[in-house]
Amino acid sequence: MALDIFSLLKSSYKNYQRQSLIEANQRKSKVGDTVYSLSSVDLNPTTRAAKITFECTKQYRTIERYVTSNYEKHPVYSDWKYKTTYIKKSVKLTNEALEALNQHEDDLVRDFAAEIIVFLGNEDLIPSWLRKEWLRKQWQNEVAKLNAEKGRITQEHTQAVAQANNEIKAIQDALKKTEKKAQKRRNRLDRIIRKIEKIRARKKSTKREQRLLKKQEKREQVCVDLENQMNSQLSEIQALERQIEALDKAFTTDTQKFDGQIRTLYQEYIASEKQIQPLLTSFRQDDEFIPLKTFMGLQYEKIVGCYVIHNTERDKYYVGQSKDVMKRLRTHFRGTVPNNMIFAEDYFSSQLKNKDDLFTVKVIRLQTKDELDATEKELIEYYDAYFHGYNGTSGNI
Repeated sequence: MALDIFSLLKSSYKNYQRQSLIEANQRKSKVGDTVYSLSSVDLNPTTRAAKITFECTKQYRTIERYVTSNYEKHPVYSDWKYKTTYIKKSVKLTNEALEALNQHEDDLVRDFAAEIIVFLGNEDLIPSWLRKEWLRKQWQNEVAKLNAEKGRITQEHTQAVAQANNEIKAIQDALKKTEKKAQKRRNRLDRIIRKIEKIRARKKSTKREQRLLKKQEKREQVCVDLENQMNSQLSEIQALERQIEALDKAFTTDTQKFDGQIRTLYQEYIASEKQIQPLLTSFRQDDEFIPLKTFMGLQYEKIVGCYVIHNTERDKYYVGQSKDVMKRLRTHFRGTVPNNMIFAEDYFSSQLKNKDDLFTVKVIRLQTKDELDATEKELIEYYDAYFHGYNGTSGNI
């Protein structure tokens, strides 16, 4: 009989275990989180074509076995497993595209826009929105530091004032006790004085009068001492009140200083943000030279005109003309590396740490052939490009 009961208990315990296992697995999800991260960015500086690789890690569970309950199978899942795949995207990172990368139609590219730009590691490719974001974070960090320091001073002020108020309360409590004690001593002194007056009125008991006079003298001294003690306590209270006033004044000055610094930081932040300009997306009609390294990021535009290439290290110029200036510049350079011998010698012998900064370019938009020839000739003469530059002639005749 005992064996049957033991078998029954054992079977019941197994059923309990099985049911607990089924309930636990019913609460489990078969698929977990999917985590994305930026793996690599390969940018062609000439075409600005970028191959971006994202790493995708998925969490999942597999069914290890089944548990049967009431003739029904229930799955038992494994611990989390991980599967990594790679997603590749092709994006053209022109300056215009960089300026809109945080609003890209592709979710992954948009979400990792800042990381993609950081991955490139080229300050010239940082768009205005990211510069503004970094500037805002820097401003917020500076403000947070000032607020933290202001909070610390506020806490110290609150504690100092609370301590002074506690001391005032303690002295006030002691003063009340002293006043009560002094009142008792004055009452006793008044009774002694009245007794002396009665004795003197009756003109009797000179000895008793002498004893009372001695008591009067002692009581008066006690009253004087208590009065001095009360005055001292009042002085301490007044000193502490002046201390609180000084603390409040200093605290007001400090908080006003911090508030002023925060306002100044905000004004500097707004001024700095206004100075941030978007990446150049097209040639402007002005007198400025732009870095050649910026050229590959511009949107293609068929420009008829003259162009001037400047070697910033040797201060040498080349002046040319074309019915398609952007196309012509691409024949001269592959990115910032010369394609022809005109500039190659100076480029490869350059002592600049970053040769991408060696050349700058300016474009002058024109219309007619006569304008092209006349302007080219003027520019060659102006920049001394024939005698001390790269031009082999003084221009078209």
